[in-house]
Parts: sequence; structure tokens; C-alpha cells
Amino acid sequence: MLKDVQRLLLAALFADDPVTALRKSLADASNLGPGEREWLEGISDDGLLMTGLLVKKLRFERLTRGEENLEKLFEREPKAFMRLYQNYTGAVSPTAYFPQEEAELFRRWQSSKQSY
Repeated sequence: MLKDVQRLLLAALFADDPVTALRKSLADASNLGPGEREWLEGISDDGLLMTGLLVKKLRFERLTRGEENLEKLFEREPKAFMRLYQNYTGAVSPTAYFPQEEAELFRRWQSSKQSY
């Protein structure tokens, strides 16, 4: 089913190691048809890695363009920014299309963390 293929690909693209993530997901996926499985197994490792990098880069750009303070933090303290960014991307699903939407997701996430 297309939804299952999309879910596997998205999870792989946002993983630290997209190739390993996709291979593991394929091993665990019992809901794929033979054609879907064959197609996913045929994806180039290099292509998957490059696509994962591009997807992550776009999210990074959406966030830093939507939230000026984060762009400044990245320029001043890149290590601190990356820790914050990794915590954020690990906790919040990528659902935004525009920088302002990504910034709003970040602000909501940050507010929820501070309320504890």
C-alpha cells in the first residue's frame, strides 16, 4: 500500500543512517507487497543518503529562516544550536512547509518543555 511505502521512506530519510533504517524497516515490514518490497530494496544507497541530507537541510533552513533567534544562535554557538536542533527534530514530526510554520512548531515544542 502506498501509505506504508511513504511511511517507511519518510522514517528512513529522517534517520541518522537512512540506508540502515530502510533496511531494518523492510525486514520488519510484513504489510508490503512483493512489488513494493522489490522497489524499496532497489533504491540506491547513495541516492537515499543524498535525499536524506537534502530533506534534513530543507528542514534546517525552514527553521532558521522562520526563527531569527535560532539563526543567530547557529552563527554564535553552532554546537549549542545543534544540540537544541537535534532534540527538537527528534521530538517533533516534520509537518511544516513554510519557515513560519516550522518556527511555530519549534515555539510550541519549546513552550511545552518549559512548562514542566
